Amino acid sequence: MSSLGAFGATFIPGPLPISDVTLFASRPGLRLWKANASGTVEATLMFRDQFTRVSENTTLLHDMTLERTVSTRNEDRQFGRLLLYGVSCLLTCEGTCLYMLDYVQNAVICHHSNVGPVIDVAVCKDEVYILRSFRHRPLIRLSQQPVFDNISAVKGTIIVVRFRRCI
Repeated sequence: MSSLGAFGATFIPGPLPISDVTLFASRPGLRLWKANASGTVEATLMFRDQFTRVSENTTLLHDMTLERTVSTRNEDRQFGRLLLYGVSCLLTCEGTCLYMLDYVQNAVICHHSNVGPVIDVAVCKDEVYILRSFRHRPLIRLSQQPVFDNISAVKGTIIVVRFRRCI
């Protein structure tokens, strides 16, 4: 049975040979498949129950625009495209939700249910950039270190210290 959705996948490089790579694919129900290079599923990582126990733990700068937008309903949340972050984490964003997952510990590192309507996400070293469909602050930067310079109109955005675990 096939499932509709904007699911994603990524390869985690391993030591040589190439056959040692691991493939992660997002699946419905806030799950990930872990597969080998030939595509054989080795494990299903389930995260849904962790969201009932963990409160929202990503801190964003106060944004009046977000207060007027509707976040993705709990029952509609899913993982989308997967991006590698640090040594053992995957970042995924879908709808208005952002998730940081530790695939080694099978744990939710952090999440936010309403970063705004997401167009795209990029990872650069230990920084995450989210492009949103807003005229006001269309691009936000998530980092452990805020940017304080004369060019930035926004003084950066902070993610909680637990974010460091993946680096």
